Amino acid sequence: MQRKTEYYYLDTTYNIFKQCYVSCNSCNGEGNNENHNCINCKQNYMILNEIDKPNNCYFECTYLYYFDSGFINVLMEIVAHQIIIN
Repeated sequence: MQRKTEYYYLDTTYNIFKQCYVSCNSCNGEGNNENHNCINCKQNYMILNEIDKPNNCYFECTYLYYFDSGFINVLMEIVAHQIIIN
C-alpha cells in the first residue's frame, strides 16, 4: 500500500516522497503526459473524459470543450448544428 499526501506520493523503491503530475491534487504514483495518474484533481482542474483517461486532470477552461454527462463535446459542433437548424 502506498502512502499518499497532497501533491506527493511515496516511492516505495527509494522510500522517498515524489511530486505528483502537475495537475494532480493526489496521485497513485508517477504521472506523465499520457497518464497523469491522478486520484483527484487540483483546484481549477477537472477530469474531461472519464472513459478513456479517468486519471487525467485538465484546466477547467480548456479551449472549445465542455463537460456533458461524462463525454467530451466540441463546442464548435453545437454551434454548427444550431446554425444548420436555424
